[in-house]
Amino acid sequence: MLSKPEVQLMARMQLAKDLACSPRDFTRHSNTVTPFQVQEGRRPFQQREFLYAACFGRGTVFSADPAIHEAVQASSVRRKGQEWFEHGAMRELDRILEPHGWAMGNVYLVYLPEFLLRRADSGLSPVRWFEGDAVQQLYANPSFPNALTYCPDSPRPDVLAVAGCDENGKITGLAGASEDSREFWQIGIDVLPENRREGLGTYLVNLLTAEIIRRDAIPYYATLAGNIASRSIARKCGYYPAWVEMHAVPAGKESESF
Repeated sequence: MLSKPEVQLMARMQLAKDLACSPRDFTRHSNTVTPFQVQEGRRPFQQREFLYAACFGRGTVFSADPAIHEAVQASSVRRKGQEWFEHGAMRELDRILEPHGWAMGNVYLVYLPEFLLRRADSGLSPVRWFEGDAVQQLYANPSFPNALTYCPDSPRPDVLAVAGCDENGKITGLAGASEDSREFWQIGIDVLPENRREGLGTYLVNLLTAEIIRRDAIPYYATLAGNIASRSIARKCGYYPAWVEMHAVPAGKESESF
C-alpha cells in the first residue's frame, strides 16, 4: 500500500501534467504561470483550458492561454498562493478574463485518502456493482448527477459504480468513479433526499474507495467549498484536503460543475 507522502507526490505529478509544470512548482512559495499545453495523461476536464489554477498550500500554479499569459504573470506576484482562491482575487482574474468572454468558475476542494480507511458496516444497505459499459445503464435514472457524468463519450468515462438499494431494489444512493487519468479516479456521491443522514453516502464511498485501491488506482474526491454534507462524507471516509483548484469557464456558465 502506498504511503501518504507517496500519494501526495503522485498527486503533484498528476497536476504537473494538467498544468504543464514541474511537480516542484507546487512546493515553492512563489507562484508559477505556465502557457497552456495539452500533455499526455492530463485530466481532460476541458479540451482547452483558458485559465486553470491549483495550489497545494504554498504557491499557486496557473496554466494560462497565450492571450492572457502576460497579464496573469504580472498579477501573480501580488498575492500569496492560497490567496488567489479568495473572492477578491478571483474578481481580479475575472477582469483579465472578461474581454475574452471567460470568467472564473467554481473553487473545488480536492481530497486524497489517508489509506487508513474505516471499515464500512456490513449490512447497512444491499448494494449492486456496475462496471465498464454496464455503468451506462444507470444513465436512464437522472437522480445522481454528482456520481455520474451522464456522457457515454466522455474523455473521463464512468468506469465503476456501487449502488445502495432499498428492500424493493430501488436505488437510493450511488457512488461512482470516473477515470480522470490512468492513475487517478474521481469519486462522486449522490443519495436521494429521503435517504440522507442515514450513513448511506459514507458507506458507499468507503466501499468504492476500497475497490479502487484494490485495482491499483488512486481515488480522489472533489467538492465545492460550501457543500458541508459532502465534505463530512470525505472526512468520515478517511480523506483529507490535499489541494484546491479552479478553472475559467465561458462567461455565463460560472455555476456549472465539472
